[in-house]
Amino acid sequence: MSNNAVSPKATLPPGSYSLANGTMFNLIEPDPALINIDLIAIGLAKTCRYSGQLPGDVFYSVAEHSVLVSRLVPPELALAGLLHDASEGLGMSDVVSPLKKLLPDYKVFEARVMGAVAAAFGLHPDAFEVAEVKQADRALLEAEQIQIRNRPAKRPVDDRYAPPADLEAAGLAFRCALPAEARRMFIERYAEIAGLGA
Repeated sequence: MSNNAVSPKATLPPGSYSLANGTMFNLIEPDPALINIDLIAIGLAKTCRYSGQLPGDVFYSVAEHSVLVSRLVPPELALAGLLHDASEGLGMSDVVSPLKKLLPDYKVFEARVMGAVAAAFGLHPDAFEVAEVKQADRALLEAEQIQIRNRPAKRPVDDRYAPPADLEAAGLAFRCALPAEARRMFIERYAEIAGLGA
């Protein structure tokens, strides 16, 4: 390669990221047309909650978490519940909350990606901020602390706190599915919500 040769990567806009299908996705200016349910499912199924800080050999994916959230919200909010962490499957990963607070720009880019996700699936831009979705997410987090992380919930009792979700009463349970199964669960739940059949 001569000194004048330009690397193909050098021509990419800042924030460009290669998805599983080879598509170049830009995290700064995300294009809704490049987003599909399979790409989100692939990323979320392979992303472990809590940055992998779970006991022993436990693996619990963001995909499984999202499926459970979608079942804890009213039916009309199920799609928003399923996709509430979609940015984590599109290159933003599952950044732990304490680190997010130290990275103010992260929230800016996350909001842009989530806006593109909303547009891709015909949701209102604020669909992921609806109180019932947030409440279900927090309630599930508390249940995860107890049942998966084997520790008492230690969240402060403030406006962010929600009592742990009663999964048994809802006919649900943590499966801690490995990525292939978690991906299948996510895709099947999307098909159910969208009325596509399995």
